[in-house]
Amino acid sequence: MISCDPEKIFTLIPEFESTSARVARSIHNTVMKHEDAREVADAFHGTWLKHPLHPALTDLVVGAWTLGTVLDGISCISPSRSTNKAADLLISIGNIAAIPTALSGIADASAAPKGSITTASSHALMNVGGLALNLMSASQRRIGKRRTARCLSAAASGMLLISAWLGGKLVFNQRVGVSKISGPPASADWKFALRENELQESTPRRIEVDGAQVMLCRCGGTINAIGAVCGHEGGPLEKGKVEGTHVTCPWHQSVYDVQNGCVVHGPSTYDEPVYETRVVDGNIEVRPAG
Repeated sequence: MISCDPEKIFTLIPEFESTSARVARSIHNTVMKHEDAREVADAFHGTWLKHPLHPALTDLVVGAWTLGTVLDGISCISPSRSTNKAADLLISIGNIAAIPTALSGIADASAAPKGSITTASSHALMNVGGLALNLMSASQRRIGKRRTARCLSAAASGMLLISAWLGGKLVFNQRVGVSKISGPPASADWKFALRENELQESTPRRIEVDGAQVMLCRCGGTINAIGAVCGHEGGPLEKGKVEGTHVTCPWHQSVYDVQNGCVVHGPSTYDEPVYETRVVDGNIEVRPAG
């Protein structure tokens, strides 16, 4: 069977995958070194939204560009000054909205897993191509070369369709941006977790409770319990560094508060399940929090 995956085109470029991986890692490492840059990256990841920001922003860009191109087509059949003005406005709105959308995409791609780097980079390049064409289209509209502008926007729409296909592959096939957290057990009963003397200060331990992966962490003498699987890409939180009440995922450096499971820093946007703990006869017991 012949593959129609547009990503294959980019794999023909020498060292495309390795170069993409180096660029992504370089951006990620640079962000991690500067607290201000990390706060900005968190905003673009969508930690404040508790959901990846990039997909939400793409709706405005895709909607504006698509409707603008449709109005271009209508104006070809039935010329109208008002239709032309509406098309021009929509293309410009899409161009402006594409800037924060691209930044959020770069933030997400910089922490994408290795197996998804090629797809993410191909998706990004198609988006850049579409934006470049629509910027040229806007320029042609301003000087009255409407036929050229329409052709450029139509070509941009074609690239956008390919990019959208690659975006769908990232989410639905490769599960990039999808929460990797498994929910807490259905039972609300107290369950044995670990002997209390086996849990050392600031040394997390992973346990399994009715199939759910739970991380125990003693901080300042208090025993905390949250989900053990990082919501970003499934990293093992119990292998992360603990500082105060924060634990850092060893894979992509998402930071969680072990007291309430909340995301402190991205790239993760998903809070961890939280468990209540108690000690009975030297045994640590847990149950899902209210």
